[in-house]
Amino acid sequence: MGELGVPLRWAFSEPARLARTNTYVAVKRRVGATAATIDEYSREKNAIVLQILAAAGLTEADRAAIAAHKVADAVRAAARARSPPASRP
Repeated sequence: MGELGVPLRWAFSEPARLARTNTYVAVKRRVGATAATIDEYSREKNAIVLQILAAAGLTEADRAAIAAHKVADAVRAAARARSPPASRP
């Protein structure tokens, strides 16, 4: 389906065999329950999403292009840039 007007936010059609389920939410909850840090959460969630995309038939090139959009890394970097430096004792 594509970005649906929201850059870097991809949407997919629901496969008939998974009707009435939300695979993405299930992945997020599973990873969120075990990840110790936001970086670990992001890495693990992205790895699972890429496996789902492979199973859905996306090419390696398509998956590599999606993986290159490290949105969480960009958001953290922007937040750090806005935060004042920590004072040292």
